[in-house]
Amino acid sequence: NGLSAAAIDVNAHYLFKLSDMFGFYPLLGLDLSFWKFNIGKWDDNATRFGANVGLGAECYVSDVITVGLEVKYNAIKDFDAAMLGVRVGYTF
Repeated sequence: NGLSAAAIDVNAHYLFKLSDMFGFYPLLGLDLSFWKFNIGKWDDNATRFGANVGLGAECYVSDVITVGLEVKYNAIKDFDAAMLGVRVGYTF
């Protein structure tokens, strides 16, 4: 619909390991977003700084593989949004 965006997030979280199979974490972070609008005669760009707050959980599939789910809210001027992420991690 004439709107595109890209974002760079830097988040910090502290893991609370509840068992050998499960852990959860709160997160806080910063966001830098780049927005491009191209709707009819309206063509513009915007760059915004914002903040992230959220929660995540992870399951330890093996000693080196984790599977997780993360929910966070991006507070950005004019562009607030909630995000849901699924991830797979490998520990070296």
